This record gives sequence, structure tokens and C-alpha cells, in this order.
Amino acid sequence: MSIRKNVLWRMPVFCAAAGFASWYLVMYFFSDLFGLGTGISGSSVSSGSWKLLIIYGVIFAAVIFAGWYLFRGMTKRELLVSCSIASILLLILTILRFSANSSNWSISAVTRLASVCRVFEWSSFISRVWAAIFDGALWVPALLEALAPFIFVIFGRSRKSQSK
Repeated sequence: MSIRKNVLWRMPVFCAAAGFASWYLVMYFFSDLFGLGTGISGSSVSSGSWKLLIIYGVIFAAVIFAGWYLFRGMTKRELLVSCSIASILLLILTILRFSANSSNWSISAVTRLASVCRVFEWSSFISRVWAAIFDGALWVPALLEALAPFIFVIFGRSRKSQSK
């Protein structure tokens, strides 16, 4: 069984599109609608709100449903490889994000990195639930966010349904 090469980048592109769309929804639609309040620069929404947790939960469910619809034609193996590519890219961004916090990066570099890290936004429901339940290290929720694309592997076709 071979993997179709034209489907390998579907998951990374989907994660990026879902991340940017969810960030814009939270920042510009839901923050005004529910009065979440933006920060001074307009680039952050006050965290710790139960409203925000519900909003991220709805966005997460919508992304899962969209992923089910878009990825149901791919095999589980193709989804596994595509999710691995997306997770590796997200892990690289996570490492860069943590190194930017602990080193002397310039403000413009940190700002650019923050805008690139918006691809995490669709899966931030996982880290927000983790932070609400447990009080611990920051790397655990970041790792869970980077591994979130593997949720979509369950929507892939099995070998039996592929041969029909």
C-alpha cells in the first residue's frame, strides 16, 4: 500500500488555516460579542474566563467536525504521516516559542513568532482545560497542543474500506 503524496500536506495546511481562523474569531468576533476584553495592543484576550473556555471548546468541536468531513477520504496511514508532519512543525514552533521566552530575542522577532504561533489557536482548548484542571509545567499543555492533529487519524479509512 502506497501513500499518495498529494495528500501529505493537507493536515499542516488545515491546522494553519484552522488556527488563524480561530484566532480571528476569538479576537474580533467573540471578544466583542461576549465582552471578553482585549489587551492594550489588541492582540490578546483576557484569559481565565469561563466564557473563553466555552468559546474555545466550540471552536475545537467545529474544527474536529470539519476535519472529519475533510479527511474521511484519506487512509489512516496517510493521515498518520500527514499528522506527523503537522506535529513536527508544531513541535518546532513550540521549541522556538519556549526559547524566545527564555532568551534575549528582539521584540520584532518575538512578535513575528507570536503571529506564526497562531496555528496553535484551534487546539488551545486542550491546554486551557489542562490549565483549569491541573496546575503544573507549561510544557505539558504545549506538547498536547502539538500532538492534537493526531486526533484526526480516527477519521481515516481503514484498509478494508479502501479495497472496495
